[in-house]
Amino acid sequence: PYIKKMLEKYRMLLAKPVSQPCPQTHRLSKDQSPQTQEERERMNRLPYREGVGSVTYEACALRPDCAFAVKECAMHNNDPGEWHWKALMHLMRYLKDTMDARLVYKRSGTDEIRLTCYADSSLGDNEDGTSTGGYLTFLNDCLVSWSCKKQTYITGSTMVAEYVAL
Repeated sequence: PYIKKMLEKYRMLLAKPVSQPCPQTHRLSKDQSPQTQEERERMNRLPYREGVGSVTYEACALRPDCAFAVKECAMHNNDPGEWHWKALMHLMRYLKDTMDARLVYKRSGTDEIRLTCYADSSLGDNEDGTSTGGYLTFLNDCLVSWSCKKQTYITGSTMVAEYVAL
């Protein structure tokens, strides 16, 4: 119901669904921010921050598959441009396509409790040289915790970036 209400609010109910949370054709950057005052005024009329907030709830509480795309959009909250808006709308179209997807928690067949964690990161993939890191935590076979975020400082190696992600 939350996704449907969000899609109604942003007039995306009739939009064509897509099967990937991020457009594969480009990566968001500061260079895509408005270059003229006219572009900046046009972007200020669009509810970009509000839209990012709406999808952030989904990524943090219910949908780990959207975490990276939300992180990419949220990094440009201060000065969003046309490409940033298009990426946000693309993410909403993905949510429309996967509206029925959900996490499933089930009881394991044994009394054994098994905690498994996975972490990964890039090395310096952000414009400022920082890395993107993420982790998944499973309790038995159920995903219980996840994150994808820009790391706070520049690391010198992939090993350190992955350690920070963990």
